[in-house]
Amino acid sequence: MFFPDFIEVYGLDNYTISVKAFERITQFTSCEFAVRPFIINYSAAMIPKLFEWSNHKHAMVRKTCY
Repeated sequence: MFFPDFIEVYGLDNYTISVKAFERITQFTSCEFAVRPFIINYSAAMIPKLFEWSNHKHAMVRKTCY
């Protein structure tokens, strides 16, 4: 459970790597709270990414979008 927190705190300045990490990690643990600062700071990029994730094959990734 500490990986999402780590990304939230230390990855905010590196959008691309952080979002890829969220997509991978959230298949095993929840990242739904950690993505919130990214939605606020990168809304133009995150909104399309959330739409993409809403159709992801893994249910946990889809859950991040709700």
